[in-house]
Parts: sequence; C-alpha cells; structure tokens
Amino acid sequence: MENPTERRAEDLWNPVAGWLRETLTETTYDTWFGHAHPRSFDGRELVVEVPNDFTREWIEGHFLDLV
Repeated sequence: MENPTERRAEDLWNPVAGWLRETLTETTYDTWFGHAHPRSFDGRELVVEVPNDFTREWIEGHFLDLV
C-alpha cells in the first residue's frame, strides 16, 4: 500500500509528465523521462527518481527550466 506522501508525489508528477510528453518529442521524452518516477513530496519540493546519475545530470543540464 502506498503511503500518502508517495500518492501526493504521484498526483503532482502525473500532470507534469503529461505536459512533458506533449512538449517533447516521443523519443526525447522516452529517453530522459520515460523511467522517471515520483519519489516524495514534502509540501514544497517534489523529488523525482531517475535510473542513474547520467540521466539526472542530463535532465538538470538540458531540461531544468522545463521542470
């Protein structure tokens, strides 16, 4: 069973992920955000988990202003 923090993070991430999917090409979205998952939300900051440091660094370097 999900805890409320995980559920809230998912509720916030889903529209962001949908917007990214509409904004980016399918290949770009799948490559950089396709394996991203909401991890937590503390009331101010949504933490999104990605598979590795390379993906995190690429997103921070190329898409940070989008997210």
